[in-house]
Amino acid sequence: MIEVYDPDKVEQQVNQAQGVTTAPKAFTSKPGHVSGEVKPIDENTMISLDETPDELPKGPPIPNGTYDVTIESLKGHHSKAGNYTLYFTFRVYNHPTLNDRVIWWNIVPGTEFGEVRFKQLLSRSLTTNQKGMDVTLLERAGAINYGNFVNSGVAIGARTKLTTKQKAGVYEGEPVININITDVALPSSNSFM
Repeated sequence: MIEVYDPDKVEQQVNQAQGVTTAPKAFTSKPGHVSGEVKPIDENTMISLDETPDELPKGPPIPNGTYDVTIESLKGHHSKAGNYTLYFTFRVYNHPTLNDRVIWWNIVPGTEFGEVRFKQLLSRSLTTNQKGMDVTLLERAGAINYGNFVNSGVAIGARTKLTTKQKAGVYEGEPVININITDVALPSSNSFM
């Protein structure tokens, strides 16, 4: 019979051979707490998820600040109010502690405010053209309709800089912190990551 490799068992055997006593390792976690530790289970362990929360805990909202970001995804469809809305997902990069954090921004280009914000985003986001040169999304997209812009994927990977500000709000009776985009600028570096 082949024995399954167990690093804790091997460590214990080595420690015993050297005359060292160590405390057993235990997995302790509170409901709602995500830990990097791995529970010692194998294919024969009984499934018991009674103390496992239904949802991952929510991380703290991104602090007020200015962040270099890339556009990770873009969707467009009509909101509950019937307004055509662009749903952007941005990923932070080039930050000492918040790399890979996500920022969402919904823009309704049919409103005066949304139209200006969308133009700012397009004119202050850099991507590459077919020749590999940096150009703005506004130059790259050209004169196309919103549906083609979303479906073309031309915005994916574009770099820009967003300034964010936390704003307290209420959603379904619960207090929440929303992240507002207060400014859009060209990214810190004009070179691709």
